[in-house]
Amino acid sequence: MIALAGVAATISGYSRPLAVAAMRFIIFLVLSISLIEGAAGHRGAAALLFGAGALWNAAIRLLLARRRPAAPAAEPARPVTAAQRRAHWKRSMRTRAGWQFPIRLVLGLAVAALLSHVWPAHHYGWIVLTVALLTQRPLEPVPVKTLQRALGTALGVALTWAILTGLAAPAALTVAICLLATGASLARNRNYLAYAVLATPVILLVLDIGTPIAPALLVDRLVATLLGAAIVIGANLLLGRWIGPDPAPRAKRG
Repeated sequence: MIALAGVAATISGYSRPLAVAAMRFIIFLVLSISLIEGAAGHRGAAALLFGAGALWNAAIRLLLARRRPAAPAAEPARPVTAAQRRAHWKRSMRTRAGWQFPIRLVLGLAVAALLSHVWPAHHYGWIVLTVALLTQRPLEPVPVKTLQRALGTALGVALTWAILTGLAAPAALTVAICLLATGASLARNRNYLAYAVLATPVILLVLDIGTPIAPALLVDRLVATLLGAAIVIGANLLLGRWIGPDPAPRAKRG
């Protein structure tokens, strides 16, 4: 899993569409493996449920895309050839900055996986998923998205506890998951904090489907989120020092 994520991160600098596709691939790769690992007794059903959820998400996105107003026609941009993209990507991979994203991602996933294996009783596989969600291509020491994710997950854990307290029937939980997933899709591009709050119960309820979710498990998820955020911030600070300041501003000042 870490090797595949590293390859996807390495080639993500080829073009903007490939960067978007690579980020989605990395997140869904980690999420699907976490889901199947958590469903030890019924992995086939878990995979089917995950696929149905992915189709539902795609349908919601297509519906929203159709309802968006058409953007005004812009002047045609100068076409970029495949040879130019390859040349740009090769030049970037000869620099430290070109490797910062795959190094941060692989390093973060490796540390998260190590922690999950050292303490298997605490369900720290959630750290791996947190690192995959929070590691972004731009290198920022303390990204706002990381802080929003940590706060949103804490609120999402509280929301999950409230849902489990008020709903016990599987049918009711299914309806709640569908509503929350729809709300998360609507909030994703509008308010990331609200997205994190709504998406956390969905992931928690689906990952542990078929098994009772104890309060201790919710606490483990919260602690794992904070650990994952700390790993991402630590990797950002470490790689930021390794890359160093951009030499361009120095040349301008000189």
